[in-house]
Amino acid sequence: MTTKDLQCLLTYLKDGGGSFYKGRIDGLPGPLTKGAVESFQRRAGLPVTGEADEETWDAIRKAVAEGLPEQKQEDFWQEIQYFTPEEFRCKCGGLYCGGFPHPIQ
Repeated sequence: MTTKDLQCLLTYLKDGGGSFYKGRIDGLPGPLTKGAVESFQRRAGLPVTGEADEETWDAIRKAVAEGLPEQKQEDFWQEIQYFTPEEFRCKCGGLYCGGFPHPIQ
């Protein structure tokens, strides 16, 4: 996964005061990206390093697929008029990635 993927997913995931990542999706690993990763790690009960290691990626994938405890994925899709979550699922059938929705290219 790329830094841009990380920024997109952390923008999608919300924690109380809004998205974890609040910057511009630019693919650059700067202080906003590191801060968003740290916030997510803290919220997910992971070691807070600011680095998107494999454990952090797994937790992000799980949060996107299942939602954070107080945020369900359906909340996001209620605002989408012309698409369904199934249209954004990976074609691998969950074999490699859990089938979570990918950001629009």
